[in-house]
Amino acid sequence: MRYRGSLLSLTKSWSQMKNILERSRRTQYELSWDIAVRQLSISLSRKSTFPVISDSDSNANLENLSFSKHLFDRYQQCVAIAHAGGGEKAINRHVVKQKKLLVRDRLALFLDDPNDFLELSVMGGLAMEYGNVPKAGMIAGIGRVQGKLCMIVANDATVKGGTVYPVTLKKQLRAQEIAEQNRLPTVYIVESGGGFLPLQADIFNPGGKTFCNEAVMSSMGIPQMAIVCGNCTAGGAYIPTMADQTAIVHRKGYIFLGGPPLVQAATGEIVTTEELGGATLHCSVSGCTDYFAENEEEALSTGRDMVATLNLEDKLPVHQDWEEPLYSSDHLRALVAKDNVINIYKVIARLVDGSRFHEFKKQFGPTMVTGFAHIKGCIQFDGQQVAQLQITVEGGEHLDILACVENGGRCTSPNFIFCWPNAVIGMTHPNEAIRDLCQVKFEGSEMTKDEREAYKQKVVEQCMTESSGFYAASRIWNDGMILPESTRQTTNTDDLLSDQDVEPAEPTAALLVSVFEWILESASKPLTQITLGKLVCH
Repeated sequence: MRYRGSLLSLTKSWSQMKNILERSRRTQYELSWDIAVRQLSISLSRKSTFPVISDSDSNANLENLSFSKHLFDRYQQCVAIAHAGGGEKAINRHVVKQKKLLVRDRLALFLDDPNDFLELSVMGGLAMEYGNVPKAGMIAGIGRVQGKLCMIVANDATVKGGTVYPVTLKKQLRAQEIAEQNRLPTVYIVESGGGFLPLQADIFNPGGKTFCNEAVMSSMGIPQMAIVCGNCTAGGAYIPTMADQTAIVHRKGYIFLGGPPLVQAATGEIVTTEELGGATLHCSVSGCTDYFAENEEEALSTGRDMVATLNLEDKLPVHQDWEEPLYSSDHLRALVAKDNVINIYKVIARLVDGSRFHEFKKQFGPTMVTGFAHIKGCIQFDGQQVAQLQITVEGGEHLDILACVENGGRCTSPNFIFCWPNAVIGMTHPNEAIRDLCQVKFEGSEMTKDEREAYKQKVVEQCMTESSGFYAASRIWNDGMILPESTRQTTNTDDLLSDQDVEPAEPTAALLVSVFEWILESASKPLTQITLGKLVCH
């Protein structure tokens, strides 16, 4: 009887425990449901409730346009020089004699939409100490291929045969840095003669970093692909050889460390380019390349197929419903005053959704304006992915636009940095630098008045040149110069990087119902990652 009573008691306790567990699961399910519904409602809502910035002068000051006109004219001139590549003679040789496609035509065939392409550092390489190197000898940027965002690095063979200058190397390293930071599959459309030998001292050691980056990204699971459209010599040969997948054009694409003349000089052996490093050799003997293409069109089509094989989801932008700014971005140019002082609130009102801005610490530090806003619907997830527009003003001279924050902010290592044509960049105002440099030089000096004036003129020219946004853009100090009216589109981070498979952060809570795992996963990904930094306007 005692045993039977214990058994009945145990059965009753077990029944009670089952009821408790059932209620607990139901409660947890309901809690998960509430969390999921709340997250979903947040994600579907694109309209901000932030306060609206009121601007009574909605047409801005059109008189300012006359002051800044020469800057925007100079911008257009620089862009035209960059787009011209190596010039008419080099283009004719490339297209007519060698019967190859221009780099922009290759991109047109490779990208889903050539117009939906964020090109980086367009002005890179202009007015360098060693002359003009239009676009630093390559096109780099982000575009969609088979619905997947990719970093594209494409040599322009009309610029010194695609050889690598120091500024070319800097641009390629920056493109790889962006690709790694945002986990973008990287495609190299290669036609390069390797390092520019007269400047090899500035290229050789840092140049190895490009190959290291390729290997490291591949090991991180960031696909590295190459399409060989022309000669790839010396350092140019390593890029396709180290790629995960490579296509090569028959009788156009070649890969070798040294060409036939070097082989003959070193060994006395006479060999053709096709025998030494052609498509047949590398596809059937060396195995350095994986796909044999009869022409460039086939190679680029094969490249698109390579991207299609990647185990990445084709996630299209989900933000479709947002408010346009109340004030036209066409007026941004007119906000640049003669003394280069800008009303920052007017800038924000023309960039963010609904001209709504949630200002942070308004009364503290009046020379700095910080806060939160939405740009084309980009919203907060669990307090981690916040589209933040932070604008810093110091005496009306410093304008920092930080268009995103990942897990608390990345202002010291921005995903992207752009500048306006009126940007002036430096630790101090050029006039102050000129004054200090001259004061140090002249103090106790026996220089004549003419010598002092000549020295001052030299300092003025150097300071004004080197603090210019054009100087910074040409040396890849930033990711390019953009027009004010293009700022909102350029900072459309949601469309750019929100769909990338970035390594998710450790979730702070677990949802047991599988249908909600997507919401939690999405909440832990850095959906927006563009930063415009150190846009110093004067």
